[in-house]
Amino acid sequence: MLTRGCISVWVDAPGGRRRLASIGAGCTVGEMGFLTERPRSTDVIADEDVVAYELTSSAANKISKAKPHIAQAVLRSIARQLSDRLRNATEDLRMSHM
Repeated sequence: MLTRGCISVWVDAPGGRRRLASIGAGCTVGEMGFLTERPRSTDVIADEDVVAYELTSSAANKISKAKPHIAQAVLRSIARQLSDRLRNATEDLRMSHM
């Protein structure tokens, strides 16, 4: 969870490196790896000084057992952010084929 600053998300693509998004304070990053326990699919680079907090799988499991309503709120937030990013990516693809 980013609490201060901004990062850019980059991916290696045919034709070179491509910037996918800019993410700022209040947003999460790394949620795909967190949810699937798979290696990252992109690189993130700080655009400025950043403060971020990591939620490990073991900490998430402890929260889920002790405070399930908090775990649900975190997962809803992650789902909402992933949905927004997918919607934006879909729109970008549509626009690039016009």
